[in-house]
Amino acid sequence: MEGGGVVTHPDDEMYPSQEVLAMIAAWRFGEYPALMRFVEEQWIDCYGFFEQSTGKFEPFNGETPWKCATGGWSGNESLIDALRDNVGFWWTCWECSVRGGYYEFHVPEEAS
Repeated sequence: MEGGGVVTHPDDEMYPSQEVLAMIAAWRFGEYPALMRFVEEQWIDCYGFFEQSTGKFEPFNGETPWKCATGGWSGNESLIDALRDNVGFWWTCWECSVRGGYYEFHVPEEAS
């Protein structure tokens, strides 16, 4: 379920389109690495950040850690809300959130 051909930011303010938010919320169960790459493409990183964690620690049990902060921007917060609306993703991948818009996710590898 890749996002090819989708109008991602329909206005000059760079807010995610309703189509993008609906795609995120309905993303197929288990295809979460692709979902994270798609959300990363939508994220406006001049407000906060969205990145695959690269530290000295190896991924835990085949999971890849991702970290993000909304920077208080409502467009990025809408992307987080869409991830939260994807119940399978949220229950599987959400690791923690901190007041101020910081989130961590541990994303399992896609099944082949």
